[in-house]
Amino acid sequence: RDAGRIDLRDTVQIGGNRPHQFIQRQEGGGFFAAGKVVVNEMSRLSISNSQASFCGGFSTDKSLQVIHSSVVIENVTAHGYGGGFCSYGGMEMLEMSNVSIDTAKAGQDGGGFFSNGEVVVAGMSTLSVANSHAAATTGLGGGFVTEKNLQVTNSSTVQICNATAGQLGGGLWVGGKVELLGMSNLSIETAKAGQTGGGIAAQGEGCGQ
Repeated sequence: RDAGRIDLRDTVQIGGNRPHQFIQRQEGGGFFAAGKVVVNEMSRLSISNSQASFCGGFSTDKSLQVIHSSVVIENVTAHGYGGGFCSYGGMEMLEMSNVSIDTAKAGQDGGGFFSNGEVVVAGMSTLSVANSHAAATTGLGGGFVTEKNLQVTNSSTVQICNATAGQLGGGLWVGGKVELLGMSNLSIETAKAGQTGGGIAAQGEGCGQ
């Protein structure tokens, strides 16, 4: 196992049911992990009503891996980047997994989440981001930011609805390219950017199939 890794094989819920029950931290409102975070074996990680200076829901210095499980993030805020969470080593979703982010806000980039690494949605998995916003004047990626590639493959889906960014990529900002492979789907509805890329701002080779 990786040093500092968190491996979830059951249901974990962080946060309260009422809007005023907020968890507040410097980085990672729900939790911070120096190692890899794995949600596995039909488990569920749920974080709600949390805020932090950075990475409102949680933060991992490594990667997030979700295997035949779900992650639910609701009503989260970061004063800096990563409204929902930060996964600095990227994110991988496999085997019919679901990651859902609803009502997330970042004071900088990545309303739904922020990743320095590649984001892979595979194996009939679904990533959905709704009501997510990045900084009103300078923000990138209202739905989310990945500084590398976004790959959606093997009949998987990425859905973004009602997302805004003050500068680029109302739906999402991608530092590399966007790849849609194997009957997969990328859907962006009601997204707006203050400058360019209302739906997508991709800095790499663009979209491929």
